[in-house]
Amino acid sequence: MSGKIASIIKPRFFSIVIVLSLAGVIGLYFYAICLGPMELNISEIDLEDVGLTVSTRGLIKEVWMNDALFIDLLDVEGQSSIVVYVPLSAYEPLDFKSSLVAGAEVRVEGEVKDYDGRVEIVVKTSKGLTLLSEATGIILEIEDLAKTPELFEGMNVSTEGVVTYLETFGDGGRTGTNIVLAKDGYYLNCIAYGTDLSEEISLGSIMTFNGTFEYRENRLSWFLVKG
Repeated sequence: MSGKIASIIKPRFFSIVIVLSLAGVIGLYFYAICLGPMELNISEIDLEDVGLTVSTRGLIKEVWMNDALFIDLLDVEGQSSIVVYVPLSAYEPLDFKSSLVAGAEVRVEGEVKDYDGRVEIVVKTSKGLTLLSEATGIILEIEDLAKTPELFEGMNVSTEGVVTYLETFGDGGRTGTNIVLAKDGYYLNCIAYGTDLSEEISLGSIMTFNGTFEYRENRLSWFLVKG
């Protein structure tokens, strides 16, 4: 009788062990996933994510060095940006340092930190920074520039629109052309210094303008300035 009981118990015992082992492996798998970086858009990262490891991508708006590398990373679609802190220990091993300039696209992986009430991403190692594409001209819609102009201040960008106003001028000895471009109900003031474009373009024509996006206090307006 005891032999029969033993023969029943053993298969059940091993079945339970196998089930528990599988559950443990599955649990470790999901635990590992949870420990991995969370993929988020820059516009989705906020103070509630402090302490999390995240992965995101964006265009470099500006870089500067202090005691570390700082990157102002831009999410054009989400109309937002975030500062990325890269310590020298993570920056020095990089083989694409010269490519970390405005207009380049990068992926960053790091921990979300709270810096005086503002979120930033702290990259821990060189593996947390990946160059996705070299810097090229940043092309933006007039609508993008009009909705959140502060986000793009100081950037060199290109935009396209229909010429609705055209005027040549002399400004303190400097000649130039003042142009207003329009698209989808949005308007943008453009200035080209040192050139008279009145013979090259006309009202109603479509043109692409490249320049630095800046705020002119004397006119209380945003301008795209070339030259």
